[in-house]
Amino acid sequence: MEPNRWQPVCQQAWGQLYPAYLVEEGGWRLLYVNEVLRAELGRDPSGELCYRALMGWDQPCAFCPRDLAPGQRCLWEFFDKYRGRQLLICHLSLEAEGRRCRAGMIADVSEMMGLSAQISGYLALMKQLNAIQAALIDGRSDPIHLLLRFLLDRFGGAQASAYCRDRDGRTSCHSLAPADGAPVCRDGVCLPAAAPAEQVELDVLEKHYVFQLQCPDRPALWQEERSFVFGVIRPYLENAALRERLDYEGSHDALTRLGNRALFARQSREIFADLPLVSVLYLDVDGLKYYNDTQGHDMGDRLLRKVAEILKALSGPSVYPYRMGGDEFLLVCPGYDEAAVDALHLQLQEQVVQSNRDCPEPLVSLSVGCATGRAPYHLETLITQADLYMYAQKRAKKRLP
Repeated sequence: MEPNRWQPVCQQAWGQLYPAYLVEEGGWRLLYVNEVLRAELGRDPSGELCYRALMGWDQPCAFCPRDLAPGQRCLWEFFDKYRGRQLLICHLSLEAEGRRCRAGMIADVSEMMGLSAQISGYLALMKQLNAIQAALIDGRSDPIHLLLRFLLDRFGGAQASAYCRDRDGRTSCHSLAPADGAPVCRDGVCLPAAAPAEQVELDVLEKHYVFQLQCPDRPALWQEERSFVFGVIRPYLENAALRERLDYEGSHDALTRLGNRALFARQSREIFADLPLVSVLYLDVDGLKYYNDTQGHDMGDRLLRKVAEILKALSGPSVYPYRMGGDEFLLVCPGYDEAAVDALHLQLQEQVVQSNRDCPEPLVSLSVGCATGRAPYHLETLITQADLYMYAQKRAKKRLP
């Protein structure tokens, strides 16, 4: 048969898409090479020894079986370390016009293998991110802790940090090292200066985040994936922020942004229920009706916001401020005895004087009642007692000339 007459035999075995050839059984001489393989080789090696023309070797391939029964197939993969190729090779033994030969297919699948590894890597990445999403939807996990742990697990590093500036300008930082069980939290920290190789910035609703990964163990992977990763992470943070906003709006007074009665009721159960010692200050704003009636409710609202800022300046880990409604406010102080709450009351008076000095309009005046309780006590009873003291002070002010 002429070489061009082998074309239908080769095409019937492998079609026209793959690099294919026909080789005589046992003699290893190429009878035909299709156009695809000729294009890859840059020539037509028909008539040459297959192992020399296709592999560049001086002897037959060690992995190639010496004899195949008619109709038998043989498939194997081979990595050509000298040329850095991953090859997929298949032989089909057949007879054509009384001659035994093999229809062979040889394909360089190096790019496919690399693509497969890349796809597998992204599938593993998405599986990790989906686990984070499931934990956040569950609502019982801290999103920042989960994300920092993910960054360290995925990219390695000395420390992962999340800096945040909220809508009120408050700043905080959560930092996690590989050996830490939970992030270290700090308030009032400065957001770091830009370091593009280590940082990613995100604006999520009213919050601005700077995520920082110090000394990643896999810097190339960090540079390659970080845009994709934080593109996926953004909706998680948005969902968490929306949930946080809904919780905030349901537990805080819209005008003063202090805790409301709902938050007080919840924290009474969760924080204040079994304390050995607690003190309360119940406050009433003097003159609110006067400002509302004579200068309008906008001025009355300014007065309430001014009082709230004074109380926020006193609040901290052991002082909890609330707006109980109208012109009444409450401070709950776990661990404060009579001397400590008197000192806090004095500090409150000083804050009022300073605030009026800085901004005399509207003028803040407060009536305050204090009460202290030791276990067993009822918090509502303490508040009622402080409320009575507060009204006694208010009535005394009205009797003054």
